[in-house]
Amino acid sequence: MKYLFFAASLIMMACHPHHPKKVLQSPFHPENYYATIDSLVKSISADTVALANYLALSVSTGDKYAEMCVYDKLGSYFLRTYLYHRAIGYHKAYLETAESLGNILYQIRALNCLAYDFSQIRAYDITAEYFFKALARTNKCEIETQIELEREKVKTLNGIGEIYLSINQPNEANIFFQDALQLAVDVRNPEDMAQTLKNMGTVYELNKQYDSAHALYQKSLEYHIKSNSVSGLNNCFWHIGNLYMIEGDYENALVYLESAHVSLLHTSDRLNRLNVTISLGEVNIKKGNYAQAEVYLQNALRVSSDFSLSDYSEKIYFHLSDLHMMEGKHALALKERSLGDAYAVIFNNEMNLSRITMHRLNYEKEMKVDEMNMLTRQYQIKEEKTRKALTITVIFILILILVIYILIQYFGLKKGKNQKNLQLEKTKFEFYTKISQEFIIPVSILIGLSERLKKNLQDNNADHAIEMEMISRQSETIFSLINEMTTLNNLQQNKKVINANIISYLRNLYECFVPMVETKQIDYIFSSNVSEIYLDYIPEYIRVIMHNLLNHAVTYCKEYTNITVSIHCDRKKNVTPLKLYTTELASIRKVFYMFLISTFL
Repeated sequence: MKYLFFAASLIMMACHPHHPKKVLQSPFHPENYYATIDSLVKSISADTVALANYLALSVSTGDKYAEMCVYDKLGSYFLRTYLYHRAIGYHKAYLETAESLGNILYQIRALNCLAYDFSQIRAYDITAEYFFKALARTNKCEIETQIELEREKVKTLNGIGEIYLSINQPNEANIFFQDALQLAVDVRNPEDMAQTLKNMGTVYELNKQYDSAHALYQKSLEYHIKSNSVSGLNNCFWHIGNLYMIEGDYENALVYLESAHVSLLHTSDRLNRLNVTISLGEVNIKKGNYAQAEVYLQNALRVSSDFSLSDYSEKIYFHLSDLHMMEGKHALALKERSLGDAYAVIFNNEMNLSRITMHRLNYEKEMKVDEMNMLTRQYQIKEEKTRKALTITVIFILILILVIYILIQYFGLKKGKNQKNLQLEKTKFEFYTKISQEFIIPVSILIGLSERLKKNLQDNNADHAIEMEMISRQSETIFSLINEMTTLNNLQQNKKVINANIISYLRNLYECFVPMVETKQIDYIFSSNVSEIYLDYIPEYIRVIMHNLLNHAVTYCKEYTNITVSIHCDRKKNVTPLKLYTTELASIRKVFYMFLISTFL
């Protein structure tokens, strides 16, 4: 059934080839297309023939995404079967394809795969090279799938830390584990948490802080149970068993190690089983069970020889040397010691350390260069903002200066205009005053002469009396107009506003006409319901108005008549009408009616 599905999928892919320059582009739904590819490749991931056929088809159709997925699965397959060199070859092709696609996330995954491949053959210097490359790209990467990126970064940081653990640098390792733990907490993935906590437990174990190591191993165990990882669970048992062995508690050590060994017997996880087998040999040596210890160690030696694991072979030969030395087999012990030394030469920690340090320095240098570039960009952006702000400020200042200049010109022109108006008013006043002064004397003479001629004509020539009366009246009219012109000029010059008691001021104006009304025996009355009203007014205006009204009333009223000046204040309406009454003429009955608005302080 699997092969039928695979054949149908191949036919479908062949019928829809993708142009090499348009890889990763599906005509309609690329997400669905990628999901189909992933599902197909996963279904044949254990069949190298099917994978090879699909790889050939992907290459021929230019489907880079499918090609990349197949390279990944082929590499993982050969890694599981301990064919590390073939796994490395396919994972390098995986990296090259991801780089050709420009997909940063898959590049990081490919780098992590290659680093893990090289760690299995204990080429820690090359492992460090790939892990630091992955870390550099992770720090530069900005993608939408942030959680996936952080998961890859957790793997990278754990991988670098494990390298430092392998070369006995626990404190350096802990720096990377701490960063990995912080990311793993954010991602909330049980598998990542379990791996990180287990690695941190190893750091505390190497630093002889056994209680902290126990606590971290137990916490890692809980997360492995949550993620349902049998391999991770047995790896934790192995670490806990080793820790009990270091503490001298061999019984508890055997419990955990034998549990792990039994669980791994029927699995393909040979490396975990190899680690547990070596530890079982070691703990049996410490308990004095030499025969049982040798069985475990010989089994482990066969596995390490089959897979050419030099560091494991070195460790096993040293344990066998110690075992045979305790049994008194000194010649065999010396031979095994020399074999262990020979493998130790292959696995040279010092060389690995120097190369790892070089890769780390290159990574830090690259990060510093990137940091300097970022700081330079930030400085340039800041400078650009400063220049813009300065330009805006200068423009604002120039506009402000222009506005101030316009306002100064405007107020200057307005002031000049006001001064011109004042000068014009002054000139008019002087002109009218001069005209009035020039006309008033001749007109006064004419009036006097006309009065004299009128008396003479009344006595001698009555025929011309009417004409002289007309001349006299016109002269008086001209005299009156001249007086009015003078009065108007005086009013324009006396516009001073005061705040005072207008009742007392009106009473003073009223009293000025008392002698005239007494001569004519007129009943002259001033009536007000209040003694004080304070308000703003122009005294000259009020004086002229009241003088004209009262003069007009007194002139035209006959003897024994009545003139009343009445002021009635209504405080509720805040209104004060001023009324002048006379009982003589109907036309002057209401000579004046004025409203005075007051605040009634």
